[in-house]
Amino acid sequence: MKHLELLKEAEENRLKLYRYSMDKTVRGLCIGNNIVLNKDIDSIKEFNCILAEEIGHYKTTVGDITSPGVNNARQELRARAYAYDKLIGLEGLVEAWDADCLSINEAAEYLSVTEDFFKAALEYYRGKYGVQTTYKDRLVTFIPCLKVEDRG
Repeated sequence: MKHLELLKEAEENRLKLYRYSMDKTVRGLCIGNNIVLNKDIDSIKEFNCILAEEIGHYKTTVGDITSPGVNNARQELRARAYAYDKLIGLEGLVEAWDADCLSINEAAEYLSVTEDFFKAALEYYRGKYGVQTTYKDRLVTFIPCLKVEDRG
């Protein structure tokens, strides 16, 4: 479902998607309203992760951020945070927990993202929220590991 939602969001924002053969280290680029994804991306999960981040660049990035620098690193993090929230978010963590996903692999599969993306999202949320936070009437704990409980 997230895959179709991403494609719809790209369309609504008048983004043009292209697939090209690029260096294996380059997975995606956003140039103006053009998003270029590497042709080597062969899984829906990786496609989702890369496309969500590139949409995040479209919505949050200003200028060329390909060179090293603190401001560019901040913009890169904003685009990734957009992707984490779009594909996972606290809602996704709670849904995966409620679906009895007890491992990173199971949760990533359930949310249709890569394991590396899921792990990075957890690290991001730990940094953003600390030990725990609430989502609706649920307590989401990040340290020492992910746990979701009813508040009450």
